[in-house]
Amino acid sequence: EGDPKIANAHLYRDYLIRALNADVPYNQLLREHIAGDLLESPRINRELGINESLIGTAHWRMVFHGFAPTDALDEKVRFTDDQINVFSKAFLGLTVSCARCHDHKFDAISQADYYALFGIFGSTRPGRAPIELPKIRNANVAALKSQKQEVRNALADEWKQSLSRLEREILAEVKPSKSTKSRSSVLRLLALLSDKSGNPKNFAGEWAKLVGEWKKDRARRDASSADIADIAERRWRLADDKAYQDWFRHGDGLARNASRAGEFAIASGGKQALTGIYPGGVYSHLLSTKHGARLTSPDFHLDGEFELWLRITGGGSAMSRYVVQNYPRNGTVFPVTELKDDKAGEWRWQKYDLAYWKGDDIHIEVTTANDAPLLVKNKERSWFGIREAVLQRKGAPAPISETLAHLDPIFEAAKRAPRSRNDLVSVYSYAIEDAIEAWAGDNASESQALLLDACLREGLLENEFDKLVIAKETIAEYRRLENAIPVATRVPTLAEWKGADQRLFDRGNHKMPLNKIPRRFLDAIDATPYQTELSGRRELAEDLLRPENPFTHRVIVNRIWHHLFGRGIVDTPDNFGRLGSKPSHPELLDHLATGFSARDNGSIKSLIRYLVTSETWRQSSVSSKEAAASDPENRLLSHFNVRRLEAEAIRDSLLLVSGGLDPKVFGAPVNGSSSRRSIYVN
Repeated sequence: EGDPKIANAHLYRDYLIRALNADVPYNQLLREHIAGDLLESPRINRELGINESLIGTAHWRMVFHGFAPTDALDEKVRFTDDQINVFSKAFLGLTVSCARCHDHKFDAISQADYYALFGIFGSTRPGRAPIELPKIRNANVAALKSQKQEVRNALADEWKQSLSRLEREILAEVKPSKSTKSRSSVLRLLALLSDKSGNPKNFAGEWAKLVGEWKKDRARRDASSADIADIAERRWRLADDKAYQDWFRHGDGLARNASRAGEFAIASGGKQALTGIYPGGVYSHLLSTKHGARLTSPDFHLDGEFELWLRITGGGSAMSRYVVQNYPRNGTVFPVTELKDDKAGEWRWQKYDLAYWKGDDIHIEVTTANDAPLLVKNKERSWFGIREAVLQRKGAPAPISETLAHLDPIFEAAKRAPRSRNDLVSVYSYAIEDAIEAWAGDNASESQALLLDACLREGLLENEFDKLVIAKETIAEYRRLENAIPVATRVPTLAEWKGADQRLFDRGNHKMPLNKIPRRFLDAIDATPYQTELSGRRELAEDLLRPENPFTHRVIVNRIWHHLFGRGIVDTPDNFGRLGSKPSHPELLDHLATGFSARDNGSIKSLIRYLVTSETWRQSSVSSKEAAASDPENRLLSHFNVRRLEAEAIRDSLLLVSGGLDPKVFGAPVNGSSSRRSIYVN
């Protein structure tokens, strides 16, 4: 009951129905279930324009976990054990999870085998991924990139032409107020000096005070940066592409490289032309807020009490959080920050107290609303930006937030101290023009990007779409192209990041780790460690299908027999080990498994046809006296077993004969009052 909702889980059900109807070979289905997101040649549904193979991995997400566990590693062990248990029973007919605490008491499965598989499954993170083909998801991307450059050029021309009006109508008319005097306002200098313009000496003296304030602010920024470098345990400056490449990106919204200062985003509609002009960092919406994105850091270990600071912005209910032991949750010790539209574009340092998680491994996650692994928010448009992440000891000084960095270009442009308001207006105009020129050439500095963004927010540069003249048509065309981008359909899946071997837990106790166990298949079949930097799921899928593996095809044909006849040839279909039942007809099981693999090429429909046209299937369910006496359980199949019809089939049959059955297929689940087939009932 504590399991969080997994959005779009029904897509996995629809995937299975399509696959079974299309008689997709079992080997292909198995590969898709284990590593469908990693297949070199995924199965493409051209009619729907989707990657079918990717959806197969959704089953990995259907594990149990609680509300807000206080021991996150214990919780990870529980749901990874659940994955191992289901995987090994479903595909191998073996109870590998029995080897969590010790070597299996009855089967040739060692404790090392268990932790070899644990390392594979534990090396993934929960994720969400779009199922549409890239050419559909990325419609108009090339055109948008080209059009965006035209927008940049047109806006730069329009803004430069408006500078004389800016001097005359805006800068020269600034009045002091609480907002214009604030440290965040680009008009702060004009507002503070507005009543000093009559006396050049007074003006010069006040200007000198402001220069001193600015120099202290700059020194404070430099000192804070140096202090962070000295005291921070870890620091990621994501404008630095090297730092960005250490993180793991998922989704069409994230570029291959970090963004330079001066990148900008065009609003998809509404009054504003631009969403903002940004300093260097990582942004998800530089082409479209419809593009999904999820950015996660490498894991890091907390060997003490720490605080995490993220310098972020965003909107559309994008989220940031830290993730303990790979699975994101929410709750008192699992805080989630929602980036809402009313604060969109405002940079802030978001603090997270990590003291409770001393001794754990965590990572950082920033995601758009529809791309969070859990706590998904169904928003078509969402975005985030992140400039920096800092991990430091609890109690260390916080990173400074409000600074005068956006005013750097104005102070730097004042080669000589202005002696009047008109002089200062000219300095403003020069600094803004210089920033526009640099922005147009795609070489704006951090402070110039901040200056231009502040000018947009405070109306110094025209940003109302309807009032634009030169840039209006180019922005309108950009919006037309952007609005044609489809909203992707996301499916729950796994995210690869970096493979890591798991330590064996002494007697299964996660607080007593011993030596690392290489990721590999079962030792009885092949103990060769996997040579991959990823989890090893792709290699595991192939090991399930190797000729030396006697289980995989026997298990699936036995399951199909079980569902047709009411009892499998091995009547413990999840356990082919010593504690499981022996096959009633071992030669028949071998014959069916061999034929399924070689003759039928893994066709489930062919196997079913072969079985239901056999004399064994077509027997009467009435047993003879001799059979009832010598084989009361009908293990030797002298007659057909009487079977109980499932409740779902009874319900569907009643709806059908009454003429009320809704034949619609696929789609979101419905409640029990619906007339659709039971497979679609929630």
